[in-house]
Amino acid sequence: MATVNTTTASGTFIGIATGDPATFDETGFSALTYQSIGKITNAGEFGKTFELITNKYLSQRGQEKRKGTFNAGKLDLTVDIKGEAGQAACEAALESDDDFNFKITFKNGVVYYVRGQVTSFTKKIGGPDNMIAATIGIELNPFFDGDDELASVKGTA
Repeated sequence: MATVNTTTASGTFIGIATGDPATFDETGFSALTYQSIGKITNAGEFGKTFELITNKYLSQRGQEKRKGTFNAGKLDLTVDIKGEAGQAACEAALESDDDFNFKITFKNGVVYYVRGQVTSFTKKIGGPDNMIAATIGIELNPFFDGDDELASVKGTA
């Protein structure tokens, strides 16, 4: 059995870029310039989730299940506000109806490119032993590479 190496989330980069890539594949997304969102304390989770379709038939006791449409997911980034260019870009993107591009790079070299709209940028004051922080909500949207409808593109750094 092969050994699977796990890695910590420390060292993860998440950045934002404006505009559309020339192509909706690793080459197109990697050509964009990403501004570091920075000072991220928690990035949550992301990924494609399908709606469940269930059918019940008179002729059988068991339900049949199928996958329906999918939701590309959501990023909920918790950040300490530090004036990073990417944080400012996210706050500006909140006022736009456009999709923005996001690059997520793990320290092991795995990269994901996703697209979505910034739907929230809420500030947290907290108490005297807390950093002033914010939660950035990014609703991810599917996109097309040719005939393929995708939620993300996986690549390498």
